Amino acid sequence: MKLVAFDLSLASTGYAILADKTVSFGTIKCGKERGMERLEAIRKACADIALYSEQNHEHSRADLVICEALAFAAHDLNHERAGLATLIRHSLWLEHIPYVLAAPTSLKKFVTGSGKAEKSQMMLAVFQHFKHIPANDNEADAIGLLYLGRMLTGELKPETKAQQETLQVIWNSNAEALQQAGFKQIVAKAKKKK
Repeated sequence: MKLVAFDLSLASTGYAILADKTVSFGTIKCGKERGMERLEAIRKACADIALYSEQNHEHSRADLVICEALAFAAHDLNHERAGLATLIRHSLWLEHIPYVLAAPTSLKKFVTGSGKAEKSQMMLAVFQHFKHIPANDNEADAIGLLYLGRMLTGELKPETKAQQETLQVIWNSNAEALQQAGFKQIVAKAKKKK
C-alpha cells in the first residue's frame, strides 16, 4: 500500500510517503515563482509524489492521499492557498486517487492529544510517538497526517483515546471516499445519543 500525506503551503509544502512499509518525508520548496507559476510548481511536485516512486521514478500510484484541510488565515488575502488546495484535489481526482481531509485541529488532537497544540509541540510529539525527526513544522504535520492515514486504513492501530476519537471524526467526514477506495471502517461507530 502506498499512502501519501500533504501539508500544503505556498512557501514550503510538507509531504510524507509510506511505500513498501518505508516512511519517507520532506519539503517542497518554491524558488522565486509567484502566482500561477508557483501554484503549478507545487501541483506538479505533489502529483509526481502521488504518482511515482521516489527511488526509481517508476509509476507507483498512491492508494490514498491525506491532506490537511484549509484553515483560512488573514494573510492569505488572495486566497492562493485555497487555489492550491483545489488544484491538488483536482489533480488527484483526474488520476482517480482517493483523498481525505483532516482539519488542523483534528490533526493536532491526533498527534498531541490537544486540538490547540503549538507547532513546537507537534514537532516534539511526532518524534515521541512516531520516531521521526521532521526538519520543520510542515514535515511534522505531513508525518502526523501519514500516521493518521495508516491508522484510518487499518495498517496501524490507534494508541490513544484522542487518536480513536479523531479517527472516528475523520472517517465520518470522509466515509464515501474511503469506502469507494475499498477501505473498511476500522474505528468503532460512535454510540447514538438518546
